[in-house]
Parts: sequence; C-alpha cells; structure tokens
Amino acid sequence: MSTADGWELMVRCVRGDVTRRHPVLVVPGYAMNTTVLDHHPQGTSLVAALVRAGYETWTVNLRGAGES
Repeated sequence: MSTADGWELMVRCVRGDVTRRHPVLVVPGYAMNTTVLDHHPQGTSLVAALVRAGYETWTVNLRGAGES
C-alpha cells in the first residue's frame, strides 16, 4: 500500500474459515513491527489465535517499521 507522500506500508490479511462479521486490524505499538504479532515463543501467536477464532485479521507495519 502506498501513501500519498510516497511511503510503502506493509499491509497483510490472513483469512481462515471466516465466521465473524467484522474484520480485525492489529497495529503494533510504538517502535514495534508485526513480527511480534505473528510469533509466540511458547504457543499460539495473536494473529493465529484471531484467525482460529474466525476473524479475518489484518496487520500493518507503520512508516519505518518492519517492511514498511
């Protein structure tokens, strides 16, 4: 996704068996990127848990974070 002033933002959608009506957008905190949302060292990641619960799950890396 490109912004009007030329930044490329990394936006990703993960869909499983979507059963929920509303999608979820997960934005990482200050100075973080979406890696923390897709990985959990000892269990299920946040993104995986939301998809498993039936949500269409969107993540975004803001300017200067991760692949943006």
